[in-house]
Amino acid sequence: MKIHRKLVVCLFAFAMMLSACSTTSTAQITDNGDAVLKNTNFDSLESRTKKKVASIVETVYSTDYSNAVKENIDNLKNKKDYTEDDMLIIHDSYGINNLSLYVYFKTDKAVQVSYTIQANDTSDFNETVEKSTKKTHEFTVIGLIPNTTNKL
Repeated sequence: MKIHRKLVVCLFAFAMMLSACSTTSTAQITDNGDAVLKNTNFDSLESRTKKKVASIVETVYSTDYSNAVKENIDNLKNKKDYTEDDMLIIHDSYGINNLSLYVYFKTDKAVQVSYTIQANDTSDFNETVEKSTKKTHEFTVIGLIPNTTNKL
């Protein structure tokens, strides 16, 4: 299927870039890019660090934060016509899953979108993101493997 090949190429290129640039742990919380918590038992942290982490978590998991992110995404979606050749792809769009990609695009014909993730020393991960054919596609790629090259 034409859309599947183009999606694979676009997501593969993005995942290669992501893999090359990011070696952060999945158990990391950051504050403006500075690591606050990384692979650490929360109970063993100093009181000041616990407060900072709690504040970040409280912010990210708030309705206001989610609404602001959704508004930003909607603004991006409305800026131009995203196609299978030029998708809107956002890494970790809500700041809660650094092994995810938000993907949005439209196609001329109604199609069903699926993807496969391949990484060294792991089983392939297959996902069908839409159960029926559509012309507007909006989904989150999940299943990326940390600290290795992911092929989509």
